[in-house]
Amino acid sequence: MRRANSQILAVASTTLVMLCAVLSSSSPSGATRLAALDQPLGITASGSHVWVANAEGNSVSEFDAASGALVRTLADTTDGFDTPIAISANRSNVWVANKTGNSLTELNAKTGALERIVKGPSYHFSDPIGLAFSGPYLWVANETGGLSEISAINGSLIRVVSASLGHFDNPVDVTVSGNWVWVANEASNSLSEISAASGALVRNISRAGEFVAPIGLAVDDQSLWV
Repeated sequence: MRRANSQILAVASTTLVMLCAVLSSSSPSGATRLAALDQPLGITASGSHVWVANAEGNSVSEFDAASGALVRTLADTTDGFDTPIAISANRSNVWVANKTGNSLTELNAKTGALERIVKGPSYHFSDPIGLAFSGPYLWVANETGGLSEISAINGSLIRVVSASLGHFDNPVDVTVSGNWVWVANEASNSLSEISAASGALVRNISRAGEFVAPIGLAVDDQSLWV
């Protein structure tokens, strides 16, 4: 389904409002910073910097979180950006999901240098659209497939949870809470809960009228927000 793209754009644009308020100004520098954004669909923070995935521009922009100043825009073809739609970071690395390219790009969070491109049939990437860290592991939601877990240290494949096993139906977002991985299934108006340790399905939650095309997830200490 492609309907998710416009909806995610709206969500991402709302998320970027505060950033854009800082970036936009009548000064030439403000115009330059806004020009770096080209259909921004993903945002993440790493230390004092904010990273934005530009789906239309096939690029990633890095900003200073305090001032909003543009640090750099990465758009080299060697970085493998191909409709970068989701982005997630830890202290040392930034991971980008390339939806059209069915691949992930790993960047050094300090320098922006390319660490590796992860792709190949064994990963079962199929329109990767959501990313979530779980310690040294990274979970990838594939919009037209299942859930892939890889090592965030070396990019090796840990496991693939198939769509049938996880009861996934157009999974468009993923988040981690403790030992559990939660997936939003847009097409079936449901959530899937997966064991982070084993990849087994814990439960599928579908309640008529409560979930309507869920496309975003967030967790705090005790709650899951949809």
